[in-house]
Amino acid sequence: RSIFADVDHDGDLDLLVLEETTARLWANDGTGAFADISNQAGLAANASAHQAFFTDFDNDRDIDFLILSNESLQLYTNNRDGTFSNIAAPLGLVASSPIALCVEDFNQDSYMDLCSLSASSSLTLLTNEKGKKFTARSLDMDLPEPLHGMRPADFDNDGDIDLLLFGADGIHPLVWHQREFHLQDRLMHSDKGNQQVLVADFDTDGTPDVWADGRYWRNETTAGNWIAIDLLGLNSNRDGIGTKVEVKTTNRLQKKELRGGSGAPDVLHFGLAREDSVEFIRILWPGGVRQTELATPARRRLELTELDRKGTSCPILYAWDGAQFRFVTDILGGAIIGYLTAPGHYNTPDTDEYVALDKIAPRDGRYVLKIANQLEEIIYLDALHLVAVDHPADVLVFPNERLLAAPPYPDFRLYPLKNLRPLQGAVDYRGKDIQHLLQSVDDNWYEGFELTSIHGYAREHSITLDVGDIAPDSHPVLLAHGWVDYAHSTSNWAAAQQGLSLSPPRVEVPDERGDWITASTDMGCPAGLPKNMLFDLKGIFKSSDHRLRITTNAAIYWDQFQVASRVEAPLQIQRLLPSRSDLQWRGYPSHTAIKNTFAFRYHYDRLQLEAEWGTHEGAFTRLGEVGELVQQADDRYVIMFHGDELTVEFSAAELMPLKPGLQRSFLLYADGFGKDMDFHSAHSLTVDPLPFHGMSSYPYPAAETYPATEAHLDYLLKYNTRYVKGYYE
Repeated sequence: RSIFADVDHDGDLDLLVLEETTARLWANDGTGAFADISNQAGLAANASAHQAFFTDFDNDRDIDFLILSNESLQLYTNNRDGTFSNIAAPLGLVASSPIALCVEDFNQDSYMDLCSLSASSSLTLLTNEKGKKFTARSLDMDLPEPLHGMRPADFDNDGDIDLLLFGADGIHPLVWHQREFHLQDRLMHSDKGNQQVLVADFDTDGTPDVWADGRYWRNETTAGNWIAIDLLGLNSNRDGIGTKVEVKTTNRLQKKELRGGSGAPDVLHFGLAREDSVEFIRILWPGGVRQTELATPARRRLELTELDRKGTSCPILYAWDGAQFRFVTDILGGAIIGYLTAPGHYNTPDTDEYVALDKIAPRDGRYVLKIANQLEEIIYLDALHLVAVDHPADVLVFPNERLLAAPPYPDFRLYPLKNLRPLQGAVDYRGKDIQHLLQSVDDNWYEGFELTSIHGYAREHSITLDVGDIAPDSHPVLLAHGWVDYAHSTSNWAAAQQGLSLSPPRVEVPDERGDWITASTDMGCPAGLPKNMLFDLKGIFKSSDHRLRITTNAAIYWDQFQVASRVEAPLQIQRLLPSRSDLQWRGYPSHTAIKNTFAFRYHYDRLQLEAEWGTHEGAFTRLGEVGELVQQADDRYVIMFHGDELTVEFSAAELMPLKPGLQRSFLLYADGFGKDMDFHSAHSLTVDPLPFHGMSSYPYPAAETYPATEAHLDYLLKYNTRYVKGYYE
């Protein structure tokens, strides 16, 4: 016997095989090849196993599983690192001679309960107490003996879970009513006994039927209304196995899990009693996407496809330009913490960034910026400065910014540029001319590479750029514009199963013989949504052939390349600290998906008040004035919940007057961290442990701790008083 589920939440179905002497867990690498991971996963050896279920018993957004053997009932909780721990005993799961089990939300509190059938034909209801323990209650009923098993379903469509018991003398329905099971008349008699029983709506009339040992029994009960839900995964597994579905009617909230394996229905059926519609259907796909369908009439089968939804990115920046708060871009793309690069390995965050603001204008004497946390993540903002750069009018100034895979990260440096010009030529790895795609910022980017089934991964590909003639005494610079579709922690986990890893853009140049040689193992890429990045070309060319070949397997979409010359120019730099900073909950500005991709363009004034996000648990910064927290990078953060907006103002009067012949450009300096809710990211369900700049890694070792100075302790007590309970459904 075998059952399927995506136990590592990487988008493919893994396999739990039950044998006479043991249970074996097999991991799918995404290509249909399976590896036995039973030992490293922590499964008990040499234990018989005759029934198993995958379920998220504690509602923490990962798939756990139960194994029923002749010796015991085992509950394996998912540790989110490829291992599982048997916690049945601490949770009160001690079964006596169990022969069968079913898993359903019998009391409809959104936690999955258990019903256990013993060899002596007694039933025990094990109520799930919010994932903390199970409370056992024996059901005092005179049941026929011997029984072989049971199947759950709502046979009369009244909204409760009933049971179908089968054994030596036939099939016996148990109807749930007023929080108790009631034995009904025997459904069918069998001299041989029933061993194989399936329950499903075989005739699609809205009531569950029975197939037993080759005989079909049509349900002719006068039943209530119903709704059936057929799921199709997109980024999750195609069958949607592991999906949790809630159906809300006027007086009832029902929850079911779609499971895979022998006897498990592939369509979820909900009885609605007299209700002629449902208020909403809420879905949590195993990939983490939350989805809601509203106001649906009863007595129909719905085919619901998983939404292709972007859950995480970075904080979104808006700037007052004199007429409106204009969307600028996202920031701190490299500052993510707990980002898994390979199993057991995590990134080193690049905590600061300088972002060009383009046009901004004072509002009532202050420059005003808005930073919004709009997605399913935590933002830890530590410092925000407005940097004004006065420069000659014939010069453009760009910061030395790009997203790198690992340290050392770019230091703060400004590049005064002149003579910006397009490339002389560009071809892709197929030899196709792509120069026209890279001449202007027009959302018509290069996308001629092949994507894989792993999000953020492409087949390795290259583009070759001809930068043209370069004067011997010049300092050439490559200015690029584009965006990257990030590979998530789960992407990297899935890639590792196939022996893959993410390769940052590698730059090669021809040597004097015309052979390609590596000039940089990582030129970087734009950090997140469409923006500029800069790559210094000084000294990179080894011959008069000024071509660059850029090779990667990352999903990077280049929109423009320009070649420029860095020049010596007088720059006057002024750095303003915030004069006022205010944190409030505002909501979620809507977006336009450029070309139906994850390159979003946000609209500040088109506000939504709800979003399909889960909730990290922990202490967020209380609302109100938070000015002292963003003056300097000191590990005292504004910790932002999704929907929060931080308004930061800078006094225009503090800037010196602009001298004749000069222009003024503005940059935002930002320092901080971010954390998503990806299944494979470290500590992805909680605010804690707090990051700090001196940590050696995240997660950091037990010997390291967040600073415990008087100032930091005062900060925690004074500011981080907005406690939010975790909600992952």
